[in-house]
Amino acid sequence: MNFAVITPSKQETIIADFSDLDTALRAADLHGRGVDHGMLMLGVHRIGIIVYEYSLFVPAAEQSYFAIHGRLYAGNAVLYGVADSGDTADLPFMPEVFFMPNQYAVERSISLGLITRPYMAVNNEITWQWPQPHKIPK
Repeated sequence: MNFAVITPSKQETIIADFSDLDTALRAADLHGRGVDHGMLMLGVHRIGIIVYEYSLFVPAAEQSYFAIHGRLYAGNAVLYGVADSGDTADLPFMPEVFFMPNQYAVERSISLGLITRPYMAVNNEITWQWPQPHKIPK
């Protein structure tokens, strides 16, 4: 099945045929780590994305970044297609990936309106926003 592995520290995207999702996660160095699953809605296509769950909380000076469709991501990622049934499917196409090597490039992209600043909110009150420090659970 076709998956994409994104490695922002190398500014590299690889599309490859992996036997299953676990194999793709190993290639992205995400296997065995806590991960978050997200969904990109790009036209009629649904693309799943998996990243390290605390990637945006890693100190900004120690992280590499990328954006897809105006949304900021940090660290390595795996992309895959999602069928109408919800099952994992071949990646239908590779979305445009915009790499940012450091926090200064991210801040510049935010100021230009190319991406939005990630944040967490409770009852519409912002409790955290990137790049504020946040404790990573052990």
